[in-house]
Amino acid sequence: RKKPARQLLLNYCHGHTDSDVLLFPYAPGVNSLNHGGRLESNAYVRWSKDSRYHDPRWLGMTPDLLGPPSYPRLMMELVAKRDIASGEEILIDYGTHWEDAYRRHVERWDPPPGSDSYVSAAELNRDHADPIDAEKRG
Repeated sequence: RKKPARQLLLNYCHGHTDSDVLLFPYAPGVNSLNHGGRLESNAYVRWSKDSRYHDPRWLGMTPDLLGPPSYPRLMMELVAKRDIASGEEILIDYGTHWEDAYRRHVERWDPPPGSDSYVSAAELNRDHADPIDAEKRG
């Protein structure tokens, strides 16, 4: 049986089919990125051009040679392809490998036992649109 927590973490990593290295991005905005595909994406990720944080020599290294850095050595930048309006979702292209894997996952997925009573957060918010007044609840 797969370990869901490990798989969930891997879903947020960036990698390449020609490399064993996976990068886990962490920054204030990464949780706001979603897949837009080749046609709908309004941003893209690239290797940083700032040499203070990015050392391109590290791109050719294997994971065992990378070791724990004392400061960032590989840095990616999120770049807008066009002006993005305030409140607009930021979409990047995850690539065809991701799209194919996600399609296979959806085709093979079976709901877990007990999920027939599952209610999504969106449904709960819609069904209980009135805010709960803590003072009235006592």
